[in-house]
This record gives sequence, structure tokens and C-alpha cells, in this order.
Amino acid sequence: MPEDEVLKKKISRRKAISRLAAAAAVVGVGVVAGVGGYFAGASAAGPAQTVTETKTVTETKTVGGPGATVTVTETAGATTVTKTETVTHTVTAPAETTVTGPPLQFVHWHYRDDIVHSYVEKFEEYYGEKVEEILLANENYGPLIEAKFQAGDKIDMCYGNFFMVTRFIAMGWCRDVESLPQIIQIKAEMYPSIVEAYSTADGKLAGLPYFWSARSVPVVNDVILEKAGMAGERPATWDELWDMSRQIKAAGAAEYPVMPHWFNAFYGIQWDFEAELGNVYDDPDLTKTFVSKDFEPVFDVGTEVAELLKTWQ
Repeated sequence: MPEDEVLKKKISRRKAISRLAAAAAVVGVGVVAGVGGYFAGASAAGPAQTVTETKTVTETKTVGGPGATVTVTETAGATTVTKTETVTHTVTAPAETTVTGPPLQFVHWHYRDDIVHSYVEKFEEYYGEKVEEILLANENYGPLIEAKFQAGDKIDMCYGNFFMVTRFIAMGWCRDVESLPQIIQIKAEMYPSIVEAYSTADGKLAGLPYFWSARSVPVVNDVILEKAGMAGERPATWDELWDMSRQIKAAGAAEYPVMPHWFNAFYGIQWDFEAELGNVYDDPDLTKTFVSKDFEPVFDVGTEVAELLKTWQ
């Protein structure tokens, strides 16, 4: 399809969002090529001069935004006459791509909503889009967004922990990001371990993480240990950790000697469970102690999972 038809064609909102990057590239190249072609023709035009002339031609081009001014200087022959001439032309670019339809639906949980909203505003301004933000309660985010998917809600982008996203993709609610423009460059700028951790079983990047961090990392308060007469001591096992915590409480050094990563949310215990199980048994992806690579459960009574839960008791 010719460029002018692409630029003038009205497309649906959901098709437009998948073409925005490509369309922007076409417009940019078209403008540059058009200006170059115009000036190439202007330079070749006109009869031969019998006197030397320096001509400055100023070309003003309007493309639906602030005009761009381009100056071209033509010189012919030896030095005889110098003349400066300003010629102004106005060239209007084809109409911009029209995006129609309802606003994009962006579902996310609460965390620094002010920053997230500022990003949404920048996106709207840059692409001429409208975005509706739908915020769900953190503690019930998983079941709430699944209910929206099951109800047939049209969601264009959403947050999701990796253990949720793989399920969303498997259920056909979401898709991986391998078709994004510049995905090769995007992945090259990520840590290889993160690309691997956030890829599906068939090796496709499930989404673009907006943060990553370590969970359930033991942090020691030496002031409390010193109060309990344990200055410099460190537990070598989880059992030793719990034994030390009882001694700390008995000594009155702290009311709550251990603060596990447990809280009232759907992920409040799961993250700690996964972290402790992976760390204790040298099984970072939990395929030896929890669920195999074939998605078969490998835990039961008498396994490492049961041992961890017994420790928690």
C-alpha cells in the first residue's frame, strides 16, 4: 500500500496499537525522503548562470506540528556576484493516522500509583491514545483479574507475577512479548538470568518486568543479637534460626525475633515458601522439590516440602 494511503487510512484502536511503532517509522522515512526529493529537484532546476551567485533558499515545511526550517546554499562559478534570496514554501504532510475505538484498558495493582499514572500520561501524549487505568486490590489481585478475564473483559495490558503470567498465557488470556518491535534489543539489555526466569517453558519472554528483586533474604539486626548475648552469631540452618529466635525472645531483646515474609495477600506466604524451598534445597526453579519441568507434582509427605512446612509449624 502506498505511504499516503497508509497515513490517511483509519484503523481500529486495537490494530493501531500494534502498528504504532511501524507507522512512526514509515512517517519519519517518508518525510525525510520527501524533503530530499524536493530539494534535489530544486537544485537541478533553472538555466545556467553567467555570473557567480550564492543563493540561500529557506524551505519551511509544515507537518502538523511546529514547522521545520531547512536552509540550502547553492554556489556556481568563480567570485563575481553574491546575492542572498529567501524563498519560503509550505508543504503540508498527509493527515496523521486516526485511532478510533475505546480507550486502552490497563489493569494493575497499587504501587506508586503516581509514578505509573505519569507514565500513562506520557504514553497518551506521545501516541495520541487514551488509556483507562483499572486498579485492583493488591491482596486479591490474582482472583480479581482472573474474574475479569473469565467475564470476557478486554484487557490490553496488565500486571502479573511470573507464576500468574504463565497461567494467563496458557489459558489464552494473554500472549508473550516476542512479537514486540526491537524485542531482540530489549532482551539483550536485560540480565540473562531475568530473561530465563521470565520466559515460558518454550523459551518465549512472557512479559517485560518493571522491577525485579530478591525475596526472603535474611537480614540480621546486630543490635538485637548483642542485647540477647549473641553478638556476631549466625544460624547455619533454619532450625538454628528458630532456636535463636526463642532465646532472643526469652532474653527480652525483641518481642518478635523473626519477621518472615508473610502477610495478608494471595502472594504473602507463597513468595516466602518458594524462596525458602529453593534456597534451602539448592533448587532455584523448584523442579526437584515442588513441581517438575513436566508440571508433575514431586512433593508429598516425607519430602522437602513437608519438612519445610513442619519447620513453619
